[in-house]
Amino acid sequence: EEMVDKTATKFFEPPQLKVFDSLPNDECNTSIDEDFVPQVAATSADQILQNQADWSNSAVSRIRRHCFAAWPEETGQKAPRISGTAPVTTNIGSTDKPEHVHGLRLQFVSEPFVPLSADIYFSKTADDKDGNGSNGDAQLKTVKQFTLLVMDDQQWSRYAALSTDSGSGSSDAERSSAAPAASSEFQQQLKDLQSGIDAALVVFCPRGIGPHRWVGDERKQIQIRRRFQLIGATADGMRVFDILRAVRTLHTACPNTQNISLSASGTSDWLTLAAAVFAPKVNSVTVRDLPTERDQLPEWLNFDRIFTFPELLALAMHRCTVTAESDDNSIMEPANVLAADRRWTGRTVVEAGER
Repeated sequence: EEMVDKTATKFFEPPQLKVFDSLPNDECNTSIDEDFVPQVAATSADQILQNQADWSNSAVSRIRRHCFAAWPEETGQKAPRISGTAPVTTNIGSTDKPEHVHGLRLQFVSEPFVPLSADIYFSKTADDKDGNGSNGDAQLKTVKQFTLLVMDDQQWSRYAALSTDSGSGSSDAERSSAAPAASSEFQQQLKDLQSGIDAALVVFCPRGIGPHRWVGDERKQIQIRRRFQLIGATADGMRVFDILRAVRTLHTACPNTQNISLSASGTSDWLTLAAAVFAPKVNSVTVRDLPTERDQLPEWLNFDRIFTFPELLALAMHRCTVTAESDDNSIMEPANVLAADRRWTGRTVVEAGER
């Protein structure tokens, strides 16, 4: 027989190999990976209510052990290292921005080789005569309550339109044109900071998001996310860790803090709820537009094997006050059933529209 010295002869053109003119409505090939691991059955309300403390402690332990085992133990026990501070300003017009509010960028290290930053806005004190927040480091020690606003990429883009020091790489013209679409939640909360009240608003993005986005196109982003799985972690799992580290950093910078609130919307919602479960001394968490589509849910190892997202909402509600909103009633209903039972010892979930 003759040796093969050329590529195989093409007998068909790609269109000739087409089986369907259009894919059947019941096809499952494109999402078959979702069926590899069956979803765990949710714990019934009666089972939870019979022993709520055991259910809560067991759930936290199982999630920590099976989903977030890659969190660095030694690093997590130590207070994050604050690497520096710098003033940060916004492009909000004079009619919108309270004159008594100034900003400070707090830089810290979540874990070795993972530098992050958070923008803190708080009221100027009477001794801040130049109005530039030059005594901001000392003034942070007077803060007694803060709201940590966890942003996703979309929110950060809007916020970056307001921040002249956002590190977004946008030009002045781009920021100016994007300003009208800026985060309304951030603007409203900024206005709510009243002079003389020891409160602060903190803007934060965990690793791989906003100013901390990894360099490279979408293909490179996928490669980076896959690398986390090689060490038994996921990017979303480590983002929950980053939120916890941000809260710990703020505790260090604001040692007199007595009231902590977390707030998020969009793809940061579930990350923030998970952080509220593990963060000590969190008084309340607000999550808007809880996503339910599979491609918008966080990627946490083994989560579908041991827990459900409606249960996560209930777990957070057992530990702090939750204000939530979702278009999917199946997300909200289990928490509402628990809250309506007189045996429930946790908090109630507040619909965002009821506030």
